[in-house]
Amino acid sequence: MMGYKVGIYVRESRDDNDENYETIETQRDMLVDFVSKNGLGEVAAVYIDNNVSGTGFEREGLKKLEDDVKTRNINLLLLKDLSRLGRNNAKTLLFLDFLEEYGIRVLTTDGRYDSTKDNDMVGIETWFNERYAI
Repeated sequence: MMGYKVGIYVRESRDDNDENYETIETQRDMLVDFVSKNGLGEVAAVYIDNNVSGTGFEREGLKKLEDDVKTRNINLLLLKDLSRLGRNNAKTLLFLDFLEEYGIRVLTTDGRYDSTKDNDMVGIETWFNERYAI
């Protein structure tokens, strides 16, 4: 099998400071390293939203990601964890559905989510991520 065209999405907000001690660059470098160590393919794009809350989905990096999905520039999205994508349960699940419609594999480095496997808990996890933001 050929490697993936990987899109890396990193987001950090002031609200995450208690939870995340690394910088946005450290988060990005960790994900790039994960792609290499796991032979996932090549990093086609890195999308960054720095100092932006995950409750809203009007984010610059997320818009670029959406455009690349529609133009098929990536076929795997790598995240540190699902809370990076969003902390709004309904919108996160809708965005995951959008990615699935385009055949994008979504993988988190925390090992808690891989869209190619059965993910009965994804709704509960996204709900929990939203609770954290309130």
